[in-house]
Amino acid sequence: MRFGRSKRDLQERNRQLNISTKVPPVQLVRVIEGVRHQLLRLHQSLAPAPAVMVELITAAWLSQAITVAAELRIADALAEKPLAIDDLARKVDADADALSRLLRALIGRGIFRQRRDGRYDLTPLARTLRSGTPDSMAAFARFVGSPQDFLHAPRTLASSHNPQRSVFHYARGRPQEFRKEPVEPPRRRPQSGGVGQWTLLKDISRS
Repeated sequence: MRFGRSKRDLQERNRQLNISTKVPPVQLVRVIEGVRHQLLRLHQSLAPAPAVMVELITAAWLSQAITVAAELRIADALAEKPLAIDDLARKVDADADALSRLLRALIGRGIFRQRRDGRYDLTPLARTLRSGTPDSMAAFARFVGSPQDFLHAPRTLASSHNPQRSVFHYARGRPQEFRKEPVEPPRRRPQSGGVGQWTLLKDISRS
């Protein structure tokens, strides 16, 4: 029995899925990373330290909003053409007013855009939330925002403070805690709460 795949097998699979295996040169990647780092430092130096810290602390809210967008498949709904908020809300089975507020938050970070005629459209960042595409980040967004990952992250991070024990040491012997069980959407279980993403999804989704 073969437990691994050869390089040729992976290349053939990528070809069938239309996934490019080409990567830019390492030197170019390092230069781009350096430029981005300096721009980030410049951005932080232009704002008061408390404001920058608030931005870092509340980054989790943006992550949760992205997860909700992935759960509702908003990007898939906008794949064919831009839609007005009422049409989009019907397509993703959501409350129009709550959905518009979610989109307003995401638009501020370059995820989705609102055209002059009021309709909502995809941006390059929003396209990564489409499902079934080679560069889709939708599944990863749902994983990061899942209750299991959200609740276990503090404990796995805390374990990293012990140099003798890694995250894998913590996970060993606790498979039941890290098993990704299906989570019923809150629209079917209105009493589900405690994790921000699911509360937000419940508020947005139609009852």
